[in-house]
Amino acid sequence: MGNSDLRKSRVAAVKAVTHHHSDITQFQSRISKQRLSSHPPHPTMLFPNKTSVTSILLLSIYILIIPIHVSTFSIKHNVVRPTLETIDKKLLEGLETHTVPSLLDSHPITVYSLSSNSPPSDSQSPLLLLHGRTWSSLSVYHLNPNTPTDLITSFPSTCAPYMMDFRGFGLTPSDSSDTVSPSKCVEDCKTVLKWIAERHGANPNTAEAANYRDQRLPSLIGWSQGALIAQMVSQSNCEYLNKLVLFGSIYNRTLTYPTSSTPLHPLNTLNTKSSSLEDFTIEGSVLPSTASAFSVAALTVDPIKSRWTNLHEFNTLPPSPLSTYRITDTTPVLLITGSHDPYSSPQTQIELFQDLGDRGGGDKSLVVIAGSDHASHLLEGSRERWKKAVNGFLEFGESCSLNSGDTYTI
Repeated sequence: MGNSDLRKSRVAAVKAVTHHHSDITQFQSRISKQRLSSHPPHPTMLFPNKTSVTSILLLSIYILIIPIHVSTFSIKHNVVRPTLETIDKKLLEGLETHTVPSLLDSHPITVYSLSSNSPPSDSQSPLLLLHGRTWSSLSVYHLNPNTPTDLITSFPSTCAPYMMDFRGFGLTPSDSSDTVSPSKCVEDCKTVLKWIAERHGANPNTAEAANYRDQRLPSLIGWSQGALIAQMVSQSNCEYLNKLVLFGSIYNRTLTYPTSSTPLHPLNTLNTKSSSLEDFTIEGSVLPSTASAFSVAALTVDPIKSRWTNLHEFNTLPPSPLSTYRITDTTPVLLITGSHDPYSSPQTQIELFQDLGDRGGGDKSLVVIAGSDHASHLLEGSRERWKKAVNGFLEFGESCSLNSGDTYTI
């Protein structure tokens, strides 16, 4: 193995077991060019007596063993997922936590609501927020409590927002398989929607609900991969659903996931600071303090990667011939994305808009926020426009409250 390979192996080992806290500017430069943020010592610094047999033997072991066992460092670390008892209580400021047994297998699902909305009011319309592939709802929707980036507190007073964590994220424990799949998320989400509806006194089977949309039924917002989950929920004849928002959906009509039950990551793989910043792709669009706060919160709540499996279950989404789902014709739907979102381009959203089909009596809107990327709800320049679009849709079923030029609406 050459010196270059040795350096790369040593860096990989160091990065697997170390959390460094470099400035946010290092990440922004990484967008255009990948760079190593630390450098291992030269072998001669580790073994100064180059002529000794012992040094040569140790160096040989170092060269041979480190590359082979780099992956095992993620298994032997002392990092553990947080629990309600161990988590930093500042991350739960203003929240009330609930444990809801899944109707699938009674697995405990953690749900968050605003303490100020307890007990729930009859005059409020509930809303459930779903996170994406990597980070808990706590960091995605409750960043810097009581500030503009704390999304869960920014909805109008007529709304009662809730958040949930999928299995193995945030304060929802992993199940015995230590994996999470789309179908499990769908069933867990439907469980929570039913729990919220009953908590607010809604019953979709009453004659009253049959005549008009009961505003006590929860609406659903899904972000990124969570938008695919939300779409699957809405297309599974879920009766406990009011309105649907697909935010930054990673839907792609040309993508077919390979059939596989192998998890995406090995057991106990660590999340990293660089991965926590991957959603901020437009240089200068996010305040360094916001990006840093998100990174710290994300790695605190989700220090270990959750292991997604069975992603081929997403192949049931239309226009796939495998699709067995249909969004109820009267369910209002809002699609919202950033114009520079690398994971959710306006073109793919137009295709999703078309593939949702005829809405019948329901509203269907597409909003593209100019100059924004995947995390529109956290960016200084797009956050307020995101709120106007979503709040307008939730309150009135349309995005008419937006200023002309802020978005493109279909």
